[in-house]
Amino acid sequence: MTAAIEAAGLVMNAPLPAADVEDFEARNGIRLPSAYRAFVTTIGNGGAGPYHGLEPLDVGVTGHQLAGEFPYDPGTLGVPGTTSVWTYWDEYCGTLLLSRQEPVEWDYHETAEPQNLLVVSGPGRGRVVMVDGEREYFGPIYHPARDFLAWYEEWLAGRREDRRRAGSDFDPGSGWGLATVRDSPDAERAVWAAHMIRARWGRWGWPALNEAQRAVLAEAATRSPVPRVRAAALSALSGASRRKAGALSVPVLDDPEPRIRVLAMAAVRDSEDLDGGVVRDALRPLLADPDPVVRVRAAASLATKGEWAGDTLLEALGAPEGAARAAAVNVLATLPYYADDDRTRPLFARARGHLADDDPAVRAAAVDTFGFLCVQFGKANWAPAMISAAVTDPDVRVRRAAAYRLLYHTRPFTPAHTIGLLLEDDDIAIRYQTLSRLASDRPPAFLWTDSARACLAEPDPSIRGAALRALVRAGVPPAEREWAALLTDPDPGLRAWTALFAEDVRHAPGGPLHEALHGLLRDPATETRRRAVRGLEEHCEAAACRPDLEAVHDAENDGLTRYVLSRVLARL
Repeated sequence: MTAAIEAAGLVMNAPLPAADVEDFEARNGIRLPSAYRAFVTTIGNGGAGPYHGLEPLDVGVTGHQLAGEFPYDPGTLGVPGTTSVWTYWDEYCGTLLLSRQEPVEWDYHETAEPQNLLVVSGPGRGRVVMVDGEREYFGPIYHPARDFLAWYEEWLAGRREDRRRAGSDFDPGSGWGLATVRDSPDAERAVWAAHMIRARWGRWGWPALNEAQRAVLAEAATRSPVPRVRAAALSALSGASRRKAGALSVPVLDDPEPRIRVLAMAAVRDSEDLDGGVVRDALRPLLADPDPVVRVRAAASLATKGEWAGDTLLEALGAPEGAARAAAVNVLATLPYYADDDRTRPLFARARGHLADDDPAVRAAAVDTFGFLCVQFGKANWAPAMISAAVTDPDVRVRRAAAYRLLYHTRPFTPAHTIGLLLEDDDIAIRYQTLSRLASDRPPAFLWTDSARACLAEPDPSIRGAALRALVRAGVPPAEREWAALLTDPDPGLRAWTALFAEDVRHAPGGPLHEALHGLLRDPATETRRRAVRGLEEHCEAAACRPDLEAVHDAENDGLTRYVLSRVLARL
């Protein structure tokens, strides 16, 4: 590849020393995918590349986000995508920025910002995925290349053929036409094309697919030998047709893959080109499907169309398969929208026992469903006490389900003893989410501040920052000596957060907090210096602070920081 890059006259940045990469990996608890690692250590760390070029790897970064698993699985049938309430991890955690594409006008005064990321942790490890920097207009779409080198080599080959990948993947001629979905022998490319179509067509001002275009996708959804291609084609068909693909989706109800039958069921149920009777006739045979989860989804879908199949759900609640029981418990959450109490009461009574099910996935589903029913419909008023008990479950899935319902849907706020349990949980996501919730929706501080103060000593800097935020916003900030330790922490993100919150705390010159803020005026991060000077602005005194402020002012190269320093010096 080096010879090809040189022959094309492309300019690359200098490669990174292997020792620097090893140190970066060790600090962040990751191992870079081998193809990318070889590239940045032997060919170049950024430089010429697709779109606006390759972004260099910043080996000075330290944080927990890289080790978090990017949650979007390229092997998912349908659209790869799940969202999480657990904000300890960013939605795009486990990735590195590779390149920025040209912004795309999605609709009037609406602009998407496509970016290419390299997945370093998670089920898509090693693959390149396109995401929206705005996180609003389209979900993650995996490029069909098997790894970073294949993605880069495709760009090199495109340059030789004058296909330079210079705008964005959404540009006409980028290769994601309907025929690609139906005819490409490369399953990854067919899936990619289908996801691109779903993202763009029929949305945000773009026209919906016409009848002939829908027919091409329907052919791929029924005839492709690859389940992922059939599922992606069906998702594109339903997503890009504005709910006008119900009739074309009916044949997919006979797909040999149960998960694709479930996708087809949703497309038929939600279609606007079929009347209720046709939908019921199409879905009713699935009540006898050999797969118990399909039977459950069929019963729930029929309920939305006015046909009750409660016996199917009762049978599934007692099924030997945990997946069937979990599916049945999950659909109970929405049944009160479509059925009266006489019909749902026996189901709820049977499902209540699943709060103690042997299968943790079933227990988690029960906790989540009954928490929702209690809040949304005023049913299962006994649920909060049962959910509070679930925070001690041995399985983290159950505890997370309980924590979510208690933190966001319980009124009055979670009991004090339960807050303590959440803040002491082994799962770092639960601890972080609890602290974040305490910072925004607080019960009386005396009920939880001791537990939150203990979190200031946690090894994870994100937990320490979240604990500090909760305590400051509750009006019970830690002692100055504890601030000093946070402001001098090795983690740059924690130093910046601490400096930000220091603005809200009174402190006197000569104290450990004030002195630590003076030290941050020389921090290598510009944003941290800006926050430090704001924290000092109202608290500095002439005799104690002026000499240091003058020295820092003369050396500062950031205009905003210099301006605030000038203002402080003028006051003094």
